[in-house]
Amino acid sequence: MTTKKNVVNLKTGTVSMTLSVKTHGLGPIMGAAYLLTDSAYARLDGDRAKALTVTLRPKSPLPAAGLRALAAEFEAELETQTVRWAVARNNVTVREHIIRQAVLVANGRAP
Repeated sequence: MTTKKNVVNLKTGTVSMTLSVKTHGLGPIMGAAYLLTDSAYARLDGDRAKALTVTLRPKSPLPAAGLRALAAEFEAELETQTVRWAVARNNVTVREHIIRQAVLVANGRAP
């Protein structure tokens, strides 16, 4: 399961989607939700190991088109976060090496 269809609820003024944690990763999902907290409240429900339902409620009321745009913004941010987390995972050894070198230099034991 990747992404279930976005559900726009005009009665509550929210948009929600269910995302596979295995496909997207917990970090990218939470990161994307966090980055939208300037314009919307984000609620994450579900099993952190399997699937999460992300519900976004704008801080100011939006029409249906605005809610769809908010969902599209979340999905775009999720893609960006997925790439960022993948790059971070792939560069762990490089970052550790740089930090080790910086600590040695700071302690006067330059390589």
